Amino acid sequence: QGNVQALYRIENHLLIGSDYGFYLYDIKKQLVHLIELSTAEELPTKHVLAFLRNDNQSVWVGTGNGVYLFDWKKQRVLNKILYSEDKKNGLSNGTVQALLKISDNQILVGTANYLNLIDLGDPHFKNISKNLKGNHLLNDNVIFSIYKENDDLWVGTSDGGLNLIRQGLAYHFTQHQND
Repeated sequence: QGNVQALYRIENHLLIGSDYGFYLYDIKKQLVHLIELSTAEELPTKHVLAFLRNDNQSVWVGTGNGVYLFDWKKQRVLNKILYSEDKKNGLSNGTVQALLKISDNQILVGTANYLNLIDLGDPHFKNISKNLKGNHLLNDNVIFSIYKENDDLWVGTSDGGLNLIRQGLAYHFTQHQND
């Protein structure tokens, strides 16, 4: 139901993220099951925008209300990382639009306001922004996609076009008229 925002296949199951929730589809049995990630005390997680494999049994699920580690075999939430006003103990924004694993303990989380680096070993949150003091790596804070190739990090943004971070330097590819 609704617009499909993300798809992920693991074994004989298809994870389907939509603007009405998160569905687990058993391909062999042709059965679909709606998954509710949030509890009654939290905001509902109706918008599911991204998936990222954690291991053979669990995936990270990017939602309109944070990121959840979901055990798809036992169908239960193992961990969740939500928005935090101080941006030090949680996400800079609750709307998670892109996920990328960069090491065993580190995940990049692209949100509607900043790119977040989460170190699961600590845990430690670092927000990568266009307007925080220090090196300005991004030219826009609304992140739609993230891709890593060797040591290059590509970041697709809303109004800043495509950003490339290579060896600590930032390159920005935007649309130019007649180009």
